[in-house]
Amino acid sequence: MPFLPLFLSLVASAQTSGAQQAAEAVLCHGEATSVFLPDRETAPAPNISLAQFQYRSADDQCGRNLSHDELMRLLDASKSLTAASFSTSKKKFVLFVKYALTPGNPATLEMKASIPQTGNEELGTYYDKAATLTDYHSLKGIVEVFFRYEVNAPPGEDGG
Repeated sequence: MPFLPLFLSLVASAQTSGAQQAAEAVLCHGEATSVFLPDRETAPAPNISLAQFQYRSADDQCGRNLSHDELMRLLDASKSLTAASFSTSKKKFVLFVKYALTPGNPATLEMKASIPQTGNEELGTYYDKAATLTDYHSLKGIVEVFFRYEVNAPPGEDGG
């Protein structure tokens, strides 16, 4: 009879694993995980708002491939750099920033703006500094972290 307890244990384990996978399929569904922050955390400067903050990993929709501490560390660095770069901006625009994190390589940067980047010294300087934020890593696989900042011109400025 020692076989029966082992068999029942394996069946119970398989059922638990199946139930866990089914729950994850329901709970971990979607393209990206949005991180909601308190209002006081979404304004790096009075004229800048962090409108979206998301991350995703193609091979783990539940977001276990990135530690919370690493995500918050990148958030803090990004907000600080954005505030330092655009707190006195005279233009109104939206800035999209994406970092790709891996376990063993430096983070890589992609950036787009709603205004022309060519010849824009402010955006060029920001990109150069943002590209130095490389010491951020996922636990496993590639994790993409997205920031969407909205920069507003001071009242009375042309905004564009």
